[in-house]
Amino acid sequence: GLLFAAGVAGSVFAAATVARNDADKARQAFRASAADIASTLQLAIEHEQDLLVNTAAYSLGNPDSSNVAFDRWLTASQVQQRYPEVQGLGVVVIVSPAQLPAYAARVQTDPMAVLGPDRTFSMVNPGARSFYCLGSIEKAWTATTVVPAGYDFCADPAQAALLLAARDSGQGAYTPYTLGGVTLLAVSTPIYAGGVTPGTVAARRTSFAGWVGTEVEPNVVLDRALQGHPHTAVSLHYHAGSSDALFTSGTPARGAVSVAVD
Repeated sequence: GLLFAAGVAGSVFAAATVARNDADKARQAFRASAADIASTLQLAIEHEQDLLVNTAAYSLGNPDSSNVAFDRWLTASQVQQRYPEVQGLGVVVIVSPAQLPAYAARVQTDPMAVLGPDRTFSMVNPGARSFYCLGSIEKAWTATTVVPAGYDFCADPAQAALLLAARDSGQGAYTPYTLGGVTLLAVSTPIYAGGVTPGTVAARRTSFAGWVGTEVEPNVVLDRALQGHPHTAVSLHYHAGSSDALFTSGTPARGAVSVAVD
């Protein structure tokens, strides 16, 4: 009887030990998988930063670039192939009321600009304002992300405040929005003469040269990060100020655990 009891106790202990070892291995494997996914996402974000830097350098080096020349540069740089998540890319500049006639004349001669049916320039959101935020050069890869030539990004006071805060801080502004049933993330990154962000607000305002604007579909990046990780889901949460967006991809297994990575 004692031998039987010891044998049972030994069997239970061994089974519990195996179960704990299996659970530990599963947790370790999950943590390694999560770290791999987070690393892939981080590399994707850094990859997009390279695109912002290169676009800023192009704009600063070619301040009078046409959309045709910009399109040639994008094609030569293979932007569409290298950044499939980017749905639109361009540069937005501040235009004063006195500069608006010259801006309109330039846009009308640019065959890549999106004008009205009669090929004339007109403000999409007209009104007397102290300044306008208008596209200088742009490229859209989908019909839903095409921005008309006369669209003022600063017509909405809340949007104007967001863009001007980005200009003053030197940090990008992030705005989630939905087009055609797809939630995109618009990123507006300020650029300055000389390619370097000045150290003070006053200096940043003086040397401000515009914003590089990108329209990104985050799910493309999330799907790519999940390759090789079946039964896993990933969520990308962005929150800053009034901006709040949650992008998810994948389907987790029943009873799955989760881990957060900043």
